[in-house]
Amino acid sequence: MGIWTDVLWPWGYDFFTRSREFDARRSRILAHAQGSVLELGIGTGSNLPHYPEAVDSVTGIDPNPGMQRKLMKKMSAATIKVQPIRGLGENLPFANAAFDTVVSTLVLCSIPALDHTLGEIRRVLRPDGRFVFLEHGVSPDPRVARWQKRLNGVQRIIGAGCQLDLSVTRVLEKAGFRLESVDASYLKKGPKTHSYIYEGVGIAHPG
Repeated sequence: MGIWTDVLWPWGYDFFTRSREFDARRSRILAHAQGSVLELGIGTGSNLPHYPEAVDSVTGIDPNPGMQRKLMKKMSAATIKVQPIRGLGENLPFANAAFDTVVSTLVLCSIPALDHTLGEIRRVLRPDGRFVFLEHGVSPDPRVARWQKRLNGVQRIIGAGCQLDLSVTRVLEKAGFRLESVDASYLKKGPKTHSYIYEGVGIAHPG
């Protein structure tokens, strides 16, 4: 970790994802969460105000100490039990079928060993548990997708490993999730290369 990823990136993450539209998307997709929740890449805790009453507790895992410091400040205002853990999605320190729901928000794009991480998510979800996701990814417009690919090199540097052209639905289906619902569209503001958002729910099956 360095000053960019540990200090500036946590501040920038909050700044660039703070909007009424994005908050509305958070509330809409997190309405599918219930029971015991694992939030993958909990970051600074931006999702905490949007969890519904059906959620009993949130365990948040994140490798970035800068994110965790900002998270601690937000936890005092949370209305649900939150347990922060510093760690990686590639090696989740939890028992099989430990959670009713796993949540990821703008996380999958920056995980190097994504296939392995998705396997870990399936492992810790109870049978037929829900994987709730709000992720940016590849645009259906070929011109935008070409620019996403061109910009990936720069984006990985300034975005803590972020990949702009992740095919979200493809990687989830490949990992064995049945996509119960998916909605994808551009944010009203922001460059199209960075603002094509996938909202959805995947159902985990043992295997």
